[in-house]
Amino acid sequence: MGNTNSREVISAPWDENCQLWPTWPTGSVRPTLGHVESDTGWEASQLDNSEPLGPVGRVHCSLADWAKFLALQLPNSNPMIQNRHQLDQLIEPVGDYAAGWGVYQYNRVKGTVLTHDGSNTMWYTRVWMAPNIDRAYMMVMNAAFKDSSKSATICDQVISELIKIDQEQ
Repeated sequence: MGNTNSREVISAPWDENCQLWPTWPTGSVRPTLGHVESDTGWEASQLDNSEPLGPVGRVHCSLADWAKFLALQLPNSNPMIQNRHQLDQLIEPVGDYAAGWGVYQYNRVKGTVLTHDGSNTMWYTRVWMAPNIDRAYMMVMNAAFKDSSKSATICDQVISELIKIDQEQ
């Protein structure tokens, strides 16, 4: 979707579009080493997904910038780039899927939770968005298990604890 939309809006391939915007905001830090699980333990690496996995498989941003993007998706946000109706359409569930988001029901967040995972095999990230409580939760690991379900399970456990802490306040 990102490749097609960017080409239509700017009339250029996605990799050229990415060069139009500053990738590294002032004061941010370039990605540090991730870690790859090997037969002997964990090995540091600074490799990335190959170009054919772009654009979405090669997105890098600070957690602060990612949080801004997630905040746009929440119902009480004040979207600056599109109107609320257009943003809501992007995450409107069709079954258990919503334009890149998994859709689940979770009582702790009073209903629907939208999830999205990402990995370049050295980092693993998971996001839960809970529109009914107007919250988003992020978990980032600078290591990714060969079996990505292990990484997903760890992220889910941490996010579940964050929700519990958030609700106790």
